[in-house]
Amino acid sequence: MNRRVIVLTIVMTAILTIAAAVNAQEIEYVGSYDTPGGVDGVFISGSYAYVADDYSGLQIINVANPANPTLAGSYDTPDYALGVFVSGSYAYVADWNSGLQIIDISNPANPTLAGSYGTLYYACGVFVSGSYAYVADDYSGLQIIDISNPANPTLADSCDTPEDAFNVFVSGSYAYVADYVSGLQIIDISNPANPTLAGSYNTPGYACDVFVSGSYAYVGDHHSGLQIIDISNPANPTLAGSYNTPGYAYGVFVSGSYAYVADHYSGLQIINVADPASPALVGSYDMLSTVDVFVQGDYVYVADDYSLTILHFENPVGIEDSETLPENISLLQNYPNPFNARTEIKYTLPVGSDVKLEIYNLLGQKVVTLADEKQTAGYHSLIWDGTNESGQMVSSGMYLYKLTTNENISVKKMVMLK
Repeated sequence: MNRRVIVLTIVMTAILTIAAAVNAQEIEYVGSYDTPGGVDGVFISGSYAYVADDYSGLQIINVANPANPTLAGSYDTPDYALGVFVSGSYAYVADWNSGLQIIDISNPANPTLAGSYGTLYYACGVFVSGSYAYVADDYSGLQIIDISNPANPTLADSCDTPEDAFNVFVSGSYAYVADYVSGLQIIDISNPANPTLAGSYNTPGYACDVFVSGSYAYVGDHHSGLQIIDISNPANPTLAGSYNTPGYAYGVFVSGSYAYVADHYSGLQIINVADPASPALVGSYDMLSTVDVFVQGDYVYVADDYSLTILHFENPVGIEDSETLPENISLLQNYPNPFNARTEIKYTLPVGSDVKLEIYNLLGQKVVTLADEKQTAGYHSLIWDGTNESGQMVSSGMYLYKLTTNENISVKKMVMLK
């Protein structure tokens, strides 16, 4: 989630850093942190934001208090840090001409290099699943790196895509590659040592980013906005719907029924994708030059020029419209399940409530708290990346997730597989 935008465009010189939201009741500015480089990618894990900061490498920002984010630590990578993915105690950085950099973040205040792998061309994006890092490597397509030993990563294999691989998202046995002019490429990675092309869809613009949720791939397609591709049959992906954003869609993140699009000079666009065939804008927030976005709970973390900007997206459906609100408290089954890198937990609130969402092991020991705050009525979702409170990856096995509100306690099971 990172772009091959090495020369950042400084769009204007006299704009306030706090911009105006279309609906201030729905999208609120919370805080920001100005980084020394240019923010190209962001990943949230626990209380930290891991920022791919272009020529300033990896910046680790403490966001425990979103209104006052502070620098925890940093690591200056050799080249331009364009994308970052966090799994367990490591941050995997797509570092342009220096390939994949693996940073030990067990102590966020003192990150250190664990290992690296020089890919063939320019590492633009990275996604980690199990023991493999999947690198979108520009002209050389998808590179699959075995990271079972972070100190000595090795190439498992690669799959050359038709154009420039900008980003990648892994779900199940497939890697979905945003391949710029050649749109979406779907690669079968059931055998990482022998990846093969399963299918493709040529989007009308330039595919810069991709996010997979359920049976759909959401593509940030530059001047063609958001393209929603039905991938229920990977061999024959088809267009489900699209939304033409006003700017250039560089980054996309899907949470619940909403797609959050980093739309470059048009800021953040939030699109209701509950009906993929008829996506509709629900709000936007003007910013300088957005290229990436990550959502955790009700907070939206945006890579905005030389700043990590934190927004709060409240009441996306409009609390005054009772017909759109859920009738009951409901904790849904996580997806995917089983999972090996990250999973989404969705729940509904018919009225505003104090909410606590916690993960426990089968011994009844708390692993991590994902939310502990007051939330508005509506549809909510949170991502668990399989780490505990210390940011360490938990072991494979069955876990319980528990939703506690003012009126109800719900518990469900899920399985993590490495």
